[in-house]
Amino acid sequence: MGKLDIRQDKWKLLANAIEEKLHNQSGLFNSDPDIEKIAQHYAQLIIHNRLSRMSEREDIDRSDEKEEVQYETVDVNSINNSDIMSLGTEHVVLSQMEEYNLDTVLEDNGFTASQIEYAKMLIAARLIHPSSERETARWLNENSALCELLQTDLAVYDNALHRTAVMLWEKHDSIEKQLSQTAKDLFSLKFEGRKRGSKIAQPGGKSKERRNDRPLVTLALVIDGEGFPKRSRVLEGKEKI
Repeated sequence: MGKLDIRQDKWKLLANAIEEKLHNQSGLFNSDPDIEKIAQHYAQLIIHNRLSRMSEREDIDRSDEKEEVQYETVDVNSINNSDIMSLGTEHVVLSQMEEYNLDTVLEDNGFTASQIEYAKMLIAARLIHPSSERETARWLNENSALCELLQTDLAVYDNALHRTAVMLWEKHDSIEKQLSQTAKDLFSLKFEGRKRGSKIAQPGGKSKERRNDRPLVTLALVIDGEGFPKRSRVLEGKEKI
């Protein structure tokens, strides 16, 4: 069960708190938050061990019996959840990364194995839960099963994600070019023609300095025939397409 980091005179309080959680009961008085946290941890370990032993016994019993259909009635109002993680969207995103050979693309652009893992975390998070690096790290650690799907034991923290974001931006031209070519090959896509100088692609927006002679454009995109972005470029405010 591990080593306890609380004084011996609080062991009885901890035992009572664990017993309450195992029987889904609440104490009459507010207990020490540190004891509550430790009690929750050990209660989950005990429940997990009990379920594992029950499963092993059931497997042994089934081996001596013929297969037959069994039904159980469950009171859905009595079900409790803990440590819930999202899984479905993450699986879809990682499947697409595999389809596009993203690992190879990043490796060709100088990413190490750990940097590739961080990049996949960051890209998936931007698609599913767009936010700052700090919030992304919290989401990955507390709400998403992405790290389990990646089968990685890397520590996820905002500075590592920020450094990865910088690397992705520095290499984004090359990465986008390779991914665009892969998409074109996979789906027989056709890209739109060049619009340099076209009136349709004229930049819009107004300058804060009231420079009407310098319309603002912040992002230019290359799209395929279906309208999906394939390449991007951030433009300066004074720049024209």
